[in-house]
Amino acid sequence: MSSSSTSPATGAEGIARDSTPGIGHNLPPPALSDDLIQGAEGIADFSFGDPEEKRKVYHLASEVKPEDRLPIFKLGAIICARRSTLLAWIAERERGGRAA
Repeated sequence: MSSSSTSPATGAEGIARDSTPGIGHNLPPPALSDDLIQGAEGIADFSFGDPEEKRKVYHLASEVKPEDRLPIFKLGAIICARRSTLLAWIAERERGGRAA
């Protein structure tokens, strides 16, 4: 085997590349299909680690003050959320603030 071969972790120039998305790269935003979560169960699984927690999703989407509501939207009859928007919403709450 030649010493000049490249591995998946290095590019043609032999420079190491980080495989973690967003680390050390100027990557484009994820495709909508990669960022979209469909249904209360999917949102609950992403947010709480359990699809059975979908009741919390409905509560946070409608029963709390409007400025504290979960950032969801509907596509037809299906409630949806973007992973990136949920993460930003959670980060805002961690900082003790509210999204504008």
